[in-house]
Amino acid sequence: MSIVYPEPTVLIQPGLTLSNLTSVPSSLYQCLVVSVTSDRQEIFEGAAEEAGWQVRLCGSSSEAYAAIDRHHVYLAVVDLITQDGALETDLRGVAEALSRDRDVLLMISGTEEDPLEEIWARQLGCWLYLPDVDETCDVATLCSEARKVTEKLHGSEITEASDMGLLTSGNL
Repeated sequence: MSIVYPEPTVLIQPGLTLSNLTSVPSSLYQCLVVSVTSDRQEIFEGAAEEAGWQVRLCGSSSEAYAAIDRHHVYLAVVDLITQDGALETDLRGVAEALSRDRDVLLMISGTEEDPLEEIWARQLGCWLYLPDVDETCDVATLCSEARKVTEKLHGSEITEASDMGLLTSGNL
């Protein structure tokens, strides 16, 4: 038994071409930062912005889940450092949800004191595990590398969007 597919012209409305139907999501360079502490939010937000990412900052797991549902991001930073064990469990759930999207480069920040946390993060498939990040760490370089990886993985989409005028300095 063979499946017969209609010709592409049947699927496209008159006057439309494949080239003007294809577009890069406006959120191509969006980064989700999830952290419950303001000083650590500033570290990650500043680093991502310095590397050219548009940052969506979430201060709770519920905010993060809402952002995941509404926006497509290519870089996500989940900070597990918290004073509350229950919050850490919620944040691990956010990291697990993000790990299901193969387009997301997942950076997890945790504590060096818990080697099982790093094993968990690596088993989850995180792109980078960052133990004990503070203001002296060069997180901006890591975010720049994440942008380069995103450009490699989605380069043809970026080139096409740039050719079509969809990418400007305002939305990069």
